[in-house]
Amino acid sequence: MTQVRAEDPGTHLGRGKVEQLAARVAETGAGVVVVDGELTPSQHHDLSAALPDGTRVHDRYRLILAVFGDQAGTRRAQLQVELARLKYDLPRMRESADASDSPNELREKLRVSLDVLDAQDVAHETVVTVLNKIDRLTVLNKIDRLDAEERAERLAAAAEVAPSPMAISAREGTNLDRLVTRIGEGLPTERATIEMANRNDAMAVVSWLYDHASVADVSYEAAGDRVAVAFAARPSIVERARAKAADVGE
Repeated sequence: MTQVRAEDPGTHLGRGKVEQLAARVAETGAGVVVVDGELTPSQHHDLSAALPDGTRVHDRYRLILAVFGDQAGTRRAQLQVELARLKYDLPRMRESADASDSPNELREKLRVSLDVLDAQDVAHETVVTVLNKIDRLTVLNKIDRLDAEERAERLAAAAEVAPSPMAISAREGTNLDRLVTRIGEGLPTERATIEMANRNDAMAVVSWLYDHASVADVSYEAAGDRVAVAFAARPSIVERARAKAADVGE
């Protein structure tokens, strides 16, 4: 389907074309609509809302990311594509939950948010960020609008969907220090280099580091019989990496 007129600021396509497109999707049962152009977050949202429920909308950039994702052969390449895809999808997510929502609405919005992460193949336990893994953290803002009983009620509702939610108030600064500490615990704060004999077991350690740390460099001695890996990770990951290197041996 093509449109000759100038791009519509609301839905990219004009109102009439959107109605025709919605009818075509319903008639054919199509699950994905691809737009040959770039959609703004608001255009993506408005166009998706005008189509039958469950229809996914991809613009040219999102389609390219999908192609790259299918062709990414190494774990590192897959993580880089996943990071780019999450950065693209984040401003297009319109479901947001906070402590001021009713318990039922809060539970539903959290489920929708988790479903979005699941659709991106991100496990409930972890979320990939800067090539490093940290626990998924659920934070409820605007608790300053609630009394003690309401806060407890919202936290209980959130805990039914996501484990260990944290209540904060960005306006009053409540628990922001705890939030900063919790995020910091998951970031790669220590830099290290490990060396080991270049064996099959060593390659398994290198692969493990790409999955659990931010690898800066992998180098080999001139003779090729030793490998060194420079990386950044949480202290616990550094300790495990050193133990794995020791198991490989000299």
